[in-house]
Amino acid sequence: MSSVLVVSGHKDFNTGGVGTHLRVLHEEMVLQNVRNSFILGKTKFFSGLSFFYRKIRKLDAYGQFELQVLGLSNKIKKNLDNKIFVIDCHDFPALVSAIRLRERYKYKFKVIYTVHAPFYEQYSLMNQKFNKESLHKLKNIEIEYLSKCDGFVCVDDKQRDIIEKKLSRKISNIVLPNAVNLRFLDTFIRKEDSERYIVISRHLYKKCGVHIGIEGFSKANIDPKIKLVIVGMGDEFDSLSKQVEKLKLQDRVIFKGRLPYEESISCTANAIASLVPSIPLGDYVEATSLSMLEGMALGVPVIASNIGGLKQVLNNTNAGILVEPNDSDAIAQAIEKVVKDNDFRHQISIKSRFLIEENYSSKNWLKKRLNFYKS
Repeated sequence: MSSVLVVSGHKDFNTGGVGTHLRVLHEEMVLQNVRNSFILGKTKFFSGLSFFYRKIRKLDAYGQFELQVLGLSNKIKKNLDNKIFVIDCHDFPALVSAIRLRERYKYKFKVIYTVHAPFYEQYSLMNQKFNKESLHKLKNIEIEYLSKCDGFVCVDDKQRDIIEKKLSRKISNIVLPNAVNLRFLDTFIRKEDSERYIVISRHLYKKCGVHIGIEGFSKANIDPKIKLVIVGMGDEFDSLSKQVEKLKLQDRVIFKGRLPYEESISCTANAIASLVPSIPLGDYVEATSLSMLEGMALGVPVIASNIGGLKQVLNNTNAGILVEPNDSDAIAQAIEKVVKDNDFRHQISIKSRFLIEENYSSKNWLKKRLNFYKS
């Protein structure tokens, strides 16, 4: 029986949105009896090597990238057999690793790239400034290996459009937004006596717009006992903490840090509303946010930015509230509406759950993915 090998540089299922995506994919493959294996992250040896290389050559993005590829290639090679018909790569180092192994050893498997976000553009968002020669090499290698890929699973239209623009041609693809495992999410029971709060469950990166969410929360005319709970960690933590102090919200904004997946879901399940205040940074635009889909599946009203995959999911559905990015006043108004209007909140809860059941359940999502593998 042929099988699928899923590869990602993410070390486990708890590494943000991509980790959750991989978790859902693995659970659904098991439930549907799809023969599969997963490779997540590098071995300890290559992880240590990468750590020391970053210390010594911290501005060399290309060298760091090649070490990631080397580490993943080593791990993939040990797990290959002649029954694998497709390798589904969930980041660009995984894609390069799979294609290089296929070329070197004449393997027959297909290489599919599941595109969660642009690759090269991510480096412009990092705090450190890599040297130009290194970045130029990365840009070139991206074009080279995208052109060798057999097909693309894009989590929204934007990801497909970015790749077609880079390659100046149409690509073999399926636009398949993220999905959630409803059977798992339905195990979480809302605590009726829990403290009232709004939740932001995001990486603390600039593109996630957490600072806009905090500003909007500070402007909302709501019961001061209602808190804002922020689940996640990232390089914006210090500036966000200072923002909270400046707004004198220390008693109302709670940073939970990075929580285990089940705790994170429980935190969302018991919230009044979930904020997804992402902002666009060039071509780096929020795709189909899993934290948004999870909130909707749990019946928690979602307030999200009117961009990318967020817009693609919610536009013209009345299953959530879309606000323009960077508009803290609109977020404040949306928070007030959700908190004060019980009927409105109830209607959104019903419609959001129905939308997830109809369009974003992992059961049908996997079937579409498998059909694309075979096409």
